[in-house]
Amino acid sequence: MTKSLRVLAVAVALTFSLFAGTAGAEAIDLTLGAGDTLRVEPVAAGIIRVRIGANSRFEPSLMERYGIVRTEWPACDSSVREEGDLTWISTDAGTLEVRRSDGRMRLLDGRGRMLCDQILPQLSHWSDASLQAFKTRQAAMAEYFKGEKRKGGQIQIVGAVSQDKAQYSEVMHEFDLPDDSFGATFSIRDDERFYGLGTASSHRLQLRGHGYRLWTQYRGNFGYDGRPGGWEQTEGPIPLLLSTGGWGLFVNTTWVHYYDIGRYEPDKMFFWGPGGQLDFYLLIGDSLPTLIELYTEITGKPRLLPLFGYGLTYVGQITQNEHEICNDARLFREKGIPCDLIGLEPQWMKKNYDASHEKEWNPDKFYIPAWMGPDSKSGTFIGGLDRIGFKLSLWLVCRDDLTMEEERQIAIRQGRGKDFPAEPDAWFNHLQKFVRNGVRAFKMDPENLIQEHPDRKYYNGRCDLENHNLTQVLYHKQMCLGYEQFTNRRAMTHYCAAWAGVQRWGATTMGDNGGGQKALVWMLNYAMNGHMNTSCDMQTSGQGIHFGFLQPWSQHNNWAYTTQPWFLGKQNEAIYKDYARLRYSLIPYIYSAAHVGHLTAMPILRPMPLAFPDDSRLGDCTTQYMLGDSLLVTAFTDKVYLPKGRWLDYWTGGEYIGPGEMACAYPTNRAGGLFIRAGAILPYWPAMDYVGEQPVETLTLHVYPEGTSDYTLY
Repeated sequence: MTKSLRVLAVAVALTFSLFAGTAGAEAIDLTLGAGDTLRVEPVAAGIIRVRIGANSRFEPSLMERYGIVRTEWPACDSSVREEGDLTWISTDAGTLEVRRSDGRMRLLDGRGRMLCDQILPQLSHWSDASLQAFKTRQAAMAEYFKGEKRKGGQIQIVGAVSQDKAQYSEVMHEFDLPDDSFGATFSIRDDERFYGLGTASSHRLQLRGHGYRLWTQYRGNFGYDGRPGGWEQTEGPIPLLLSTGGWGLFVNTTWVHYYDIGRYEPDKMFFWGPGGQLDFYLLIGDSLPTLIELYTEITGKPRLLPLFGYGLTYVGQITQNEHEICNDARLFREKGIPCDLIGLEPQWMKKNYDASHEKEWNPDKFYIPAWMGPDSKSGTFIGGLDRIGFKLSLWLVCRDDLTMEEERQIAIRQGRGKDFPAEPDAWFNHLQKFVRNGVRAFKMDPENLIQEHPDRKYYNGRCDLENHNLTQVLYHKQMCLGYEQFTNRRAMTHYCAAWAGVQRWGATTMGDNGGGQKALVWMLNYAMNGHMNTSCDMQTSGQGIHFGFLQPWSQHNNWAYTTQPWFLGKQNEAIYKDYARLRYSLIPYIYSAAHVGHLTAMPILRPMPLAFPDDSRLGDCTTQYMLGDSLLVTAFTDKVYLPKGRWLDYWTGGEYIGPGEMACAYPTNRAGGLFIRAGAILPYWPAMDYVGEQPVETLTLHVYPEGTSDYTLY
């Protein structure tokens, strides 16, 4: 049945203090038999930080120094007990047991149930037997990762930690044992499944049985050669691993490093990196959503995009000028296809791919006369777009050393700002003039920052092996904060590369991984790491359109092609329009799901094992997902597995009872399955061509009764 609801007021919390609080629990330092110091910090009931340091020295990680991870915590109740060689550090959520003679640890939950029976940290002193075992394992890891193909040029040896050492080779993977390498080994049970690591795989969600390298690299997965068990490259790795056994692991490092999850030894998981101290957080929670929420207590909750950001972004063709862009915008309106954001590729710049701080509009294509002044929006094509409901996005490329701005901000906070070099200025500052011209969003290309820079002398004095992954999240951070501090409005900025904390700073596309099955798996994996604002370059086939409009935010990137909706053929144009109008009618549903994610880290696009953890058949499902609480979407498949309960076919109204798999049939003017969970309450907007076209005075609620239901509208 259908009901109407007149909306009187909606309260929205736009900002909150993320890292406010007092100092956390006091650290417990334990001297191990080999002389290392093990530092344990129960920073929250379900979060225990563990570090190993020689000579009792502990340096903050770069993620701490630059505000990516939390450094201040509310007081945490904890206790310490010792008996013989054992020490127990406990909170309400769990206990870490430490054997001081060798540093072996065990993790238990608050009820005393064993979560991980053995955690062996890498120490600074090795017995002969341990060193031999390590070398044997490292040789197996090197064999697994060897043979990466490159188009040319020298690349880094991962075993080298100093710019003074040999940094070049035809292969990237040499696994020696630097003095300050880090690692740990964890026992794993037969029934445990593992998720996380960002976009470490485009072929699976369940990570067990494989090895992974966490190093951001452009055109990720294009180097995957399809060998059984073969490893993959990635554009968005995140050092977070979640177990269905009630625990998780977040490694507090920006160094390149490696994971083996039951591949070398079926009952062992280990990680290893070539530089820095061992520093990780253990997470204790009874569900995957709880573990993700704990991770975002450390790195920040997902950012809420502006409302228009959850509409459609259309990126124009790379050769178009202002008149052709405006004509595309006009055709969207005339054809009744909703769209909010229209983007320009690098042709808007006077100098192609201009990464400098002196970039200008290309006067031959986009005429913004200087005599109009900086606030020239109303008299230019940007004002024309605005008057018919379009906001403008600009493509960017950056070659800055972003650690310089982070160090500048530290100097300012410490009262040393006047002594800091004035040039180069903060990256975002030179973009302020374009924002004053009326630009509302930015697409950040990975062309330079995601490439390796083994010769770069970073301002913070660290090498590329430590700074490269970090740079990816610093770009998100500096663009987001730069825009918001300048405008006092929520930012719409997106970039295809990532590292820990990406969810806190904005949105991500799947880069050149396309808009098909691989992009879907990356988005599912991002969701398992608490990142909710994900999208991809929509494929303009029927199935691609179906998937492209039923995701957290939608982007159609025309780039070098002629794929405007009116050039897709009569049938696909009609499908495109129908899905666009469906999406805009569902914006209150999508935006409410985004608010839930902003507050709890529960993503908008929810992998099936996250939404239905008790159904083992969904443990590695990569062809369907939940969009919010109530809509099940299939993509690139002709089958659907319906979990337990009653489900309604969105297109036909047919009813089905799960659990069970069945053929997924849909009408010829649709291109994928869409099912409603019984008990759902779905809010709908009236038809409109863009967000804000008209005041939303009336919402329509579609109610699908099943037991007791409730719904919070944001």
